[in-house]
Amino acid sequence: YLPQRWSIRIVDENVRTLTDADLDWADVLFISGMHIQKPNILRIQQRAHGRGKMTVLGGCSVSAAPEDYPDMDVIHCGELGDATDELIELVDKTPVGSYPKNQIRFNTLERIPLADFPCPAYHLIDMSSYLVTPMQFSSGCPYTCEFCDIPALYGRNARLKPIEKIIHELDVIKQRGHVGTIYFVDDNFIANQK
Repeated sequence: YLPQRWSIRIVDENVRTLTDADLDWADVLFISGMHIQKPNILRIQQRAHGRGKMTVLGGCSVSAAPEDYPDMDVIHCGELGDATDELIELVDKTPVGSYPKNQIRFNTLERIPLADFPCPAYHLIDMSSYLVTPMQFSSGCPYTCEFCDIPALYGRNARLKPIEKIIHELDVIKQRGHVGTIYFVDDNFIANQK
């Protein structure tokens, strides 16, 4: 979804450690993770600031608990959507080597339909490093179970990715050399029984 004119490098710390050379290469660090990864997220943010780099945090942890990340320069809460477009515009306008004095927060109000989600950038990772490849099938759930934050994060409407898009993504995964397990990410298998 990010602009083609941007140079992008993905560093998955499950596979390899983020190096100082990676930090020096980047103009801006986009960070994501789950609650359990919060210590690493904060460590990366401190390292980035130590090198004068702007930090942008998105994903499920910050979307559920933005107050846990007061030192991030920019936070993106929610799925791809109108806030993502605003975030891209901000990054394009911010001079390299600078960052906002106060945290800027973007909240997605209008989500992009799953049919319009781009295929993940599998070409930017070494697929042989992964035993399991996740593939998003749906988003959202109409139920309000007290133990689950899916409706709050992704809405109460169970949205499905079209079959043609799923088949295309499976073909891309196979072309990239993945031979392991595909994990279909589905917020609630029975949320949309059709």
